Amino acid sequence: MPLPTTLKGFGSEYEQCLLRAHATLSEGSEEYVIQFASPNIATSMRGRVYAYFKALRNSTERPDLTALCTDVSLRCAGSALVFFRSEDALDRVRMREALGLQPGFDAVETRGVIAPDSSLTTNMEKLAAIRKRK
Repeated sequence: MPLPTTLKGFGSEYEQCLLRAHATLSEGSEEYVIQFASPNIATSMRGRVYAYFKALRNSTERPDLTALCTDVSLRCAGSALVFFRSEDALDRVRMREALGLQPGFDAVETRGVIAPDSSLTTNMEKLAAIRKRK
């Protein structure tokens, strides 16, 4: 059976699932876990929940729920479906460690990307200085 593509194709159970996961993660828990009868069901439900998230993003009906699902990721652990913050995803943690960044570094306002000046930037500054002298 194909996955629904519109928000109306999902039941209110998906909304309750998202609301409970968000509430648990907002309280400071690292994970929200739903236990299923088998690993196959958990894997299937992960795909269905991601399809629900996609339907939310493609719809304008529930912007409140769309905002809640933007920072949530899922993984299967045996027969459990685990909701966690996207910032805690293994790839993002490893990238922060490799770059020497602390969690939440992007919450602080910055001037943008931190990168060394390129030769183009240096040459443009020299050209501007020469033009000022003339």
